[in-house]
Amino acid sequence: MEEKTWVDYITALGSVATPLLVIALSAVGWKVKSSIDRKTDLENKLRDDRVEIYNQILEPFIILLMSDAAWDSDKKNKNKNKNDFATNKMLTLEY
Repeated sequence: MEEKTWVDYITALGSVATPLLVIALSAVGWKVKSSIDRKTDLENKLRDDRVEIYNQILEPFIILLMSDAAWDSDKKNKNKNKNDFATNKMLTLEY
């Protein structure tokens, strides 16, 4: 009978450890991937809400920076002062 050496023990340990390491690293990789996918999905769902909120916040400033001719060209803005309109919009509680 042949005597076992330390190389034989390391080889046996490596044979058992390799599949366990592959399984463990695959589980960690899957967990990271699912976390990234979930975060990306949430960001995509919130993007539309963010754009709407940014538009509401910037609307008074865009009105103030708009030329008077552009303001008057819209029929719903006839006989309205753009500065008063934008200022009143900024002073509301909703804003």
